[in-house]
Amino acid sequence: AFLPTRRCRMSRRVEGTDEGGGVFLGEAPNIEARPINIQNMLDYLHHKIVKRRFLSELLTYYLFLALFLVVFFTGRPLYTTFYVHNGLDQLFLQEEFSNNDTHIKKTYWDVGQIDEYFQWIRGPVTRGLFPNTKDPDSTSSTSVGNVAAVLNSNYVIGMIRFRQLRVQSGKGCSRDPRFDDAELLGDRCYAPYESTNKARDPFPEDAPLWYYTTSNPSQVDWGMVGYFYDAGGYVVDVEYDADAWAETIESLEGNGWVDEGTRALFMSAFFFNGNVNLMTQFESLVEFAAGGILIPTVELRSFRPEVYLTSVNYFVLFTEFLFVLFVMYYTYQVFKGMKEARNKTGVYLTYLNSVWNLLELINLILFWIVILMHIIYLGDQDRHTDIVAGTFEKKYYSEFEWLALLYEAEQNLAAFNLLLCFMKVFKYLQMNERMHLPWKTLSRVAPDICAYLIFFFIVFIGFALMGYVVFGRDMWQFRHFVQSFSTCFQMILGSFDYDALSDVNRFMAPIFFGALMILVYFILINMFLAIINEGYMFVKEEQPQVPTLFESMGKFLRRLWKKMLNTFQEYFTANEVHQFVKYSMLITRIQENPDWKGKEQVRHEEFATFLQDEVHVPREQRIQIIEGAQRFEMALQAVGLH
Repeated sequence: AFLPTRRCRMSRRVEGTDEGGGVFLGEAPNIEARPINIQNMLDYLHHKIVKRRFLSELLTYYLFLALFLVVFFTGRPLYTTFYVHNGLDQLFLQEEFSNNDTHIKKTYWDVGQIDEYFQWIRGPVTRGLFPNTKDPDSTSSTSVGNVAAVLNSNYVIGMIRFRQLRVQSGKGCSRDPRFDDAELLGDRCYAPYESTNKARDPFPEDAPLWYYTTSNPSQVDWGMVGYFYDAGGYVVDVEYDADAWAETIESLEGNGWVDEGTRALFMSAFFFNGNVNLMTQFESLVEFAAGGILIPTVELRSFRPEVYLTSVNYFVLFTEFLFVLFVMYYTYQVFKGMKEARNKTGVYLTYLNSVWNLLELINLILFWIVILMHIIYLGDQDRHTDIVAGTFEKKYYSEFEWLALLYEAEQNLAAFNLLLCFMKVFKYLQMNERMHLPWKTLSRVAPDICAYLIFFFIVFIGFALMGYVVFGRDMWQFRHFVQSFSTCFQMILGSFDYDALSDVNRFMAPIFFGALMILVYFILINMFLAIINEGYMFVKEEQPQVPTLFESMGKFLRRLWKKMLNTFQEYFTANEVHQFVKYSMLITRIQENPDWKGKEQVRHEEFATFLQDEVHVPREQRIQIIEGAQRFEMALQAVGLH
């Protein structure tokens, strides 16, 4: 932390002998003719060393942050990816079913039964993939040779894959054995999907189209019901041809592709947009819930199959190299800090007592993970170069899932690290007391906040469990505890539908909603704000009057400009350039001076002579050192530390 300074508005002539027999300090308006406290002078010089080091670290970190922003945003086509994803979303997910299939408006998100799933396949998906088969004048699809483009720019790569995951009959079920003898049920029982009851045997024995493939352990799909699905299962690869597509869909629907044992249906296709060098995976997932209803979700993942193609890409490669050097530098600084902490306390982990050091360690660990993932991603591209060329023949399915997942995971980790990097900026804003005020406030109220959060979450978890029990049977928003917790949190932020709660349970809805609003929204949240406000007012009263951030910046810029002008003038007028002494060397010379052993104070004339004769400090810097030390001592007195 940097103590505030306050100028002494006075004008005194401090007498002494200077080079040539004159006044050694001359007219020094901010210097008092009083003894110099040696310990305060050492503290002041150490303070200057820390401040200069802090400024150097600040400039270095800002350069590193700018480099990270260039690497992150220049190397990832976020802006163009949005339009590719939005186009596919409008084409396949927002497009309505054919009027021949349904008498009401439905889209993919309204799929709830297996018949509606095939209506979506025959309608929006077929029209999106093969628009020219229905409308010869359509311009939403073009073709170059045997390579077709969706929305004129997105070329279908390889075959299109249908995949399903099934469970074995009678395995994992728990019910009264008497139902096994019932004529209605028999031994038919299909439990929710788990890896232990996953079906692997062929079905039926003479399956005409599909086959079973083993899963890739590195590929996992995230669902709403089963949560995790592996990449194996029963597979049908369809060639990108309108006639073959229609024949396959008809065969799947008519030959029992979906039955009671089905738990998840996937449809996956890859599109390449050569305009922006972007490969996109479209993967729809329809899950079969225990009640028989279908729950649709979708994933759109994009990545660049080739990263370094243009001059801009090679510039990004150069910045990535510099970025890695910066990460190595900061890693070295962390190990150096841990070693210093061990030398002082005997334990490496005392380095992590500082929140900023802990934040930096987490930041660096994530950086190294991202760098490793990027190296693996580049290596996978080389292995998939022949696949990119071969898929234009459309004779097999493109296995790009791992590459898409790796690119997405790398981007997510880098995005979280970006947040941590901007949080770390506040470490360097401590130079200004006003900017440091929020962190001092949080440090002061941290014990009270921890106690408050324990009380808050005890009450809040109770409401989440109550909502899950009361409304979870009928409302999607409360279907399990985690979702109920999220819904309650949204309710205290003002997003709620009381009518829906009342429709489910007219008796419990007002009790639940009223208690949640009064106890959590009106009482607990206001208690939280009161704790923060009390801590802020206390810290504000402790803080003396300091310049504003803009005043401090203006002062710094004026001082920097003055130094630049002085240096420029001295260079061209052949004047003696000031040889500014290093503060660390000056501290050593003061501590080693035998005449000052055991003394608390020395006369300011004696100290000025020491600076001139023993250390050879230029006159201007002698004035700055003595003036700064006196201001530093006054600042200590102002905050009660002297």
